[in-house]
Amino acid sequence: PGEWAGRLPVAGVLEVPSLTGGRSGRLVAVSDPSIFTNDMLEQFAGNQQFGMNILDWLSFGDVETPILFCEQLLAVSPNSAEFWFGQFLGRIMWMSAIPWIAPLYPIMTALGIKKYLPEIKKPEVKNVSEVFLRRGQTYFSERMTYYRTEGNYARVVKMIYRKMRRGLQTKHMWDQYDSKKMWALARHKDPRLTEDKFFKTVRRIEEISAKPGMKIKESEMMSLFFWMRDIEKLLIKT
Repeated sequence: PGEWAGRLPVAGVLEVPSLTGGRSGRLVAVSDPSIFTNDMLEQFAGNQQFGMNILDWLSFGDVETPILFCEQLLAVSPNSAEFWFGQFLGRIMWMSAIPWIAPLYPIMTALGIKKYLPEIKKPEVKNVSEVFLRRGQTYFSERMTYYRTEGNYARVVKMIYRKMRRGLQTKHMWDQYDSKKMWALARHKDPRLTEDKFFKTVRRIEEISAKPGMKIKESEMMSLFFWMRDIEKLLIKT
């Protein structure tokens, strides 16, 4: 009665009689040795007194009696990855003490740690049609793939621009597409946009769309694609 219930450290003691008739041996096992760390001793006076009582009992009150501490019972299971990780680093530390093979220490450490670190997944690179399209638009997707395969990036820009224009007309019930109306909506939704840069991009897109045979770089096509995708998210999907 009156004792706490829960996960508390457990201590067990054992007294082993001597076979030679001398002083018996004594053993104390503690389930959580961290109760004797400096931090725990400072916070809880009872922990310090408990530790002193253990030492006094083990030594039979004689300061000349040696006391042995064993931490092998805290060893990590050999079946665990942590065990082999520790074994590997232990060998590396040993190798680093030998001058002839010390230069290999950084390399061995890097290789060993890499094995136990989770793999960094590379971001999945999607093509334009996978990012921009919804399900079911198979024809559009096929044409996009074809034009990109052929390197006709201007036609890709034209197709995306036409799709964006139709989406704006449908969403906002415009009789016809107007870039000025698009700017007014975009500026309201995102005040960070600048008018000069906005219309400069629109003019470039319209220039390319008017000449689908124009040669442009894939990097420019992707830049314009992401710009139109952002406009679609800003003005059509929201």
